[in-house]
Amino acid sequence: GMARNDRMPFIYSSVLVLLCVVFYFLTGSFKLRDKISTLFLMAALILSMYLNPLDAVWHGFNNPVGFPWRYSYFLTLLMILTGYRFFSEFTKKSEELLIKGKTFLAAALIFLLYFVFLLVTVNPYFDKERAILNILLTFVYILLFFMLLKREALEKRIRHSSRLFIPLIFILLFGELTYNSCISFYSLNGDGEELSVFNEKYDEIKASVDYIKSRDDSLYRLEKDFYRTPNDPMMFDYIGLTHSSSCEKEYIRHFLSRWGFRDTGLYAFYNLGSTSFADSFLGVKYYISRFDQIHKPYYYLDQCENHFAYLNPYALGFMSLAPKALEEVDLNSGNTFELQNNIANAYGKYDIYQKADYEIELENVTMTEEKGLLKFNVNSEEASFNSEGPENTESLVHFNIDIKKEGSLYYFFDAPQMQAAEVFVNGDYREPYFTTTNWSVLCAGIYKPGDKVDVCLKLNEEAISISQACFYYEDTKALSSWYEKASEGNAELKEITSSHLKGSIRASKDDIILFSIPYEEAWNIKINGKKGEKIPLLKELLAVKVPDSGELVIEMQYIPSGLLPGIIISILGIALLLLLWIREKNN
Repeated sequence: GMARNDRMPFIYSSVLVLLCVVFYFLTGSFKLRDKISTLFLMAALILSMYLNPLDAVWHGFNNPVGFPWRYSYFLTLLMILTGYRFFSEFTKKSEELLIKGKTFLAAALIFLLYFVFLLVTVNPYFDKERAILNILLTFVYILLFFMLLKREALEKRIRHSSRLFIPLIFILLFGELTYNSCISFYSLNGDGEELSVFNEKYDEIKASVDYIKSRDDSLYRLEKDFYRTPNDPMMFDYIGLTHSSSCEKEYIRHFLSRWGFRDTGLYAFYNLGSTSFADSFLGVKYYISRFDQIHKPYYYLDQCENHFAYLNPYALGFMSLAPKALEEVDLNSGNTFELQNNIANAYGKYDIYQKADYEIELENVTMTEEKGLLKFNVNSEEASFNSEGPENTESLVHFNIDIKKEGSLYYFFDAPQMQAAEVFVNGDYREPYFTTTNWSVLCAGIYKPGDKVDVCLKLNEEAISISQACFYYEDTKALSSWYEKASEGNAELKEITSSHLKGSIRASKDDIILFSIPYEEAWNIKINGKKGEKIPLLKELLAVKVPDSGELVIEMQYIPSGLLPGIIISILGIALLLLLWIREKNN
């Protein structure tokens, strides 16, 4: 049942294997140096799980994200091999094996003490059911080994081991592993959707992705306004903005969070998305929605199964010309709307987002201001709470906006930590907010001057705090004007392979070519066959300075920094393996 474990290594080899490993170290038939080397290797693997520098080495010198012990199966394999050494010796050369009755007693005592330790420390993964099962399996396995050892004749012992002992061990082991597999599987999938439902939804989304691919074979990004897993782009084979990687860089997560995407601490993901400008600047050309009408100024294309495909006419390509003023934009300047305005204004005067005024109305809530934070507290002394919030009262914070401009109204609540709240717009439920997965820039809707909008926070705990409530109008005309300026240069970039891109662009000397790709030294960029000077724009995006005016041919290849050392180490490893083989053969 290791699937139940949270931030613990998946190490499982069966009770039988663990018992055989204990016997291996307790018996005197194996050389001391073999035991020491085996113990050293086990200790090295376990120590790596506790020391971050060693753990990072196992992950290619990156700090792992999410599940930090992907090498834990090495320990499982080592346990199996060590256990097998004892098992093989026991069944084939029992008369030479220095194992006595007290060895069984010692093994049983070791297991018992460990079980007691797990129970006394209230280990959350060692419940009553598993305690009984493990103790029972340990007792039966020890009993079988002990009964076989008591046979008088070696020939009889070997005969019985093949006719009785081995089949019994096999049946027990098969049952144990099958049970573990079943509870692990149901731990992962028991509360989720059935496979038939998954297949149905997969086919629906895949149909939309395939439709877009059939109409456009260029290099572009695609996103959607619903969330299945953080690795949907990999599942459905499209280029998106976000995904979950075990070695995700922190600076990439921070960069995406500044655009209004949710940063969970392990990965940042698109989910319900951000603003139209965020999509456009970062190259989201196509958009899949659950709805036949959306809040973004995109062109409707077609319906595929239960989803709808849209085209973003303002999306930049992976490569575009950038103004020098973009070098001066601070990634941490203002809230996400102000940052996006600063980026747009680097191209000219394009205030795409304009602040909307609001008034706060409290319902069964008191508000105080402290150290720049607005604190909202449920003021009913009689209110009682369950997992879903107040049981006998509704505690609401209303943000009332009188619409002054036509278009989309976006909102975002900045806060110091995750909290329990829900968002309603004009009485309609939207989603939980301030949570691990739901805490991003959202659109309240499209409105006209004179409309009244009520964005309401429902408190599901005794108090919440926010540092800033952001409400902004989106100006589609300003977005269109910005796009006309930003898309100059007739840029075209094609994918040769996932690590090899080639294209052309018209530029002037000392211009800057921007790629909507994270900055990494591993990118090797050539302009008209000559090495280009890479620079980071907005701290995290890849860019290159233009050395000459005119039509430029851009070729870029991603060459991992560890490729050459890796090749050298691999060659040395093969050479050492051959030397070892020659030595063994000569001996």
